[in-house]
Amino acid sequence: MLTSNLVMVLFTPLLGLYVLLVAWLHAIPTGTTAPVRARLGASARRAGWPIAGLAAGLGLSATFWIPAFLEQKYVLVDQWYAGRYDYRAHFVYLHQLFSSQWGFGVSEPGPLDPISFQIGAAALLLGALGLIVQWRRAGRVRWELAFYAGAALLALFFALQAAAPLWELPLLGTWLGMAQFPWRWYSVMAPFLSMLGGLLVARFPAQAVDPGEPHEGSRMAAAVALCAVVILASYPYLRVQISEPAEGPVSLAALMRFQQSSDEMTGSTAWVTKVPTWSPMADYYVQQEAAGAPDEPVSTLLDYSVFDYETFAADSVAHNSVSEEVYYSNRTEAPRTLIYNQFYYPGWRAFLLDGEHGAPLRELPITPERTGTLGRMTVEAPPGEGYILLAYGDTPTRIVGRWISWATIALLLAALGWTALRRARAARHTNRLASPTEDARQ
Repeated sequence: MLTSNLVMVLFTPLLGLYVLLVAWLHAIPTGTTAPVRARLGASARRAGWPIAGLAAGLGLSATFWIPAFLEQKYVLVDQWYAGRYDYRAHFVYLHQLFSSQWGFGVSEPGPLDPISFQIGAAALLLGALGLIVQWRRAGRVRWELAFYAGAALLALFFALQAAAPLWELPLLGTWLGMAQFPWRWYSVMAPFLSMLGGLLVARFPAQAVDPGEPHEGSRMAAAVALCAVVILASYPYLRVQISEPAEGPVSLAALMRFQQSSDEMTGSTAWVTKVPTWSPMADYYVQQEAAGAPDEPVSTLLDYSVFDYETFAADSVAHNSVSEEVYYSNRTEAPRTLIYNQFYYPGWRAFLLDGEHGAPLRELPITPERTGTLGRMTVEAPPGEGYILLAYGDTPTRIVGRWISWATIALLLAALGWTALRRARAARHTNRLASPTEDARQ
């Protein structure tokens, strides 16, 4: 959840189904039968620890996913699924699964992508052979192998042009669309296909040991040989192609140009009515580059264009990525508007300070700008002069998520301590039973 919420969204439903399957298959010992009710109860007990692991994972990551889920309405999510990110232009065509063409480009509309979408001859062949070789002797694990194969085929199908109608369905389409690009479902196919390939050197615990079966050293050698086959089959694709970036050498100005040309300027909030394709901040970096000056990050969020400098002006006193303190002078008798080049978003707060770097006197309301399309933050500066601090803080949702994560850590530590204590007591009890007393010796 914390490292890649995309992977979490794609894998978790399949992982949940796999856990339920394993709990059902191994609920009772091999070769025994039980009524359905008894088997359900045993399956539920088997699934207890995986469910506890799921709960612990959700609890530990609550500081991220609770705000992400509940505050998603504040983000312009349509920008992630339109333009360059429109999934309709990035389905994989059937012939591309087996094409040997390789390139270093990006996914493009149509079947002539300058990048490979092949499955891989070695992975496909080894996966098929592994399934064929082990199918008859896998016993009840055969259902797990069927799940691997089914999940790999299903993920592969989701990436194909033939699956396009599924992406339009209300619920299933929402889940599929989380990948943005259909070919990202290859990330789900790959591990399942790899497990099928590994079956060539697997032996299941329920299998009887065959005297003629190779020992573990030979099994390891076979595994190394299979890895070598995979690497050799991929060798033509290990070459490196270095291309000079069209945006110029690495710099902040080049980053701005790349974001514009690749349609990457997509971090807009719900108050933005038109997603920007450029900005004065980007111009600032480009002008630095044109002047031959070193890259200097923007040192203020203030929009200086709104000042007349006779009756109203402000200047930055201190600035970092999450706060800015400004000195203002308002010589009128009415509040005047400070505009910050930062999208309005919950969590930002403004305070009137008691002098430079002083304590907060009172909180000032923050609102999205009433004109324009960017929904930037505005703060009303009172008459007179003083210091205003703009700072990014917490919302109730983020506080709740963080406390749930801390509570989960505390529960896990308590459970760890309780388990260690039980084991220590059990060890002492075993030692007492193993060591006879003086009376017993007499």
